[in-house]
Amino acid sequence: MTPSVESIRAIETAAADALPCKVLEADDGWRLRFKDGVTRRGNSVLAEQGGRDRLAAKIERAEAFYLSYGKVPRFQLTDASLPVGLRTTLAGKGYSAQRGALVQTADLSALPESGEAAIGRVRWAPFASSRWLEALGLGSGESAASLTIRAENLAAVSLPKVFLELDVNDTVAAVGFAVAAGRYLGLFNLATVPSQRRRGAGGRVLRAAAAWGRERGAREVYLQVHPDNVAAQALYASFGFTTHHTYDYWEAPS
Repeated sequence: MTPSVESIRAIETAAADALPCKVLEADDGWRLRFKDGVTRRGNSVLAEQGGRDRLAAKIERAEAFYLSYGKVPRFQLTDASLPVGLRTTLAGKGYSAQRGALVQTADLSALPESGEAAIGRVRWAPFASSRWLEALGLGSGESAASLTIRAENLAAVSLPKVFLELDVNDTVAAVGFAVAAGRYLGLFNLATVPSQRRRGAGGRVLRAAAAWGRERGAREVYLQVHPDNVAAQALYASFGFTTHHTYDYWEAPS
């Protein structure tokens, strides 16, 4: 079933609200986002509304915004991005498409509440501990410099949030980050350290995050996963996640 543009916009808005940027500039229905270069999402235009200004002028302003920070202008586009035809216009300016992510969703009430109960102990915290960051780095391959910036960005999240650590034999086996906002629970930074993979660690963290979200009134959960991450997609499918929509990135010529 093809999702409505309204549902796509609602999820993308929830995701954008969940992870604030270091610099956010509203421009005639678009969000110009800058986050010290960490993540393409946080350093791209979210084209939420069509606005009233000439499209060419808006694109020029967006380009000037990113160039002022020494970054390549980038747009994150879905089938609900506005104005209609934005991809065609960007292609005409020499922009190229880059693979983005699958946005997957599930009904929180349908997610299994029990499973790998014997696998470690999940710890909950309102901040990112050094152990959490270290495990995220091991699981994702992210650099120490990038992790430092990420920790600062996540600390700035004002919505209800939780950092989850799965402790197995005094070692953090898997981590995750969750944000609750109204009906939506956003899951981010789900990662399992290489030595603990294929043991149910990721599923244990996902269950704990879902339980936390249900307690806060969330009814639907979303996450982003790379199209090539087959292992993660298999895990999410076992919990009932399906692909709601996709997005791609359009980057200006260098």
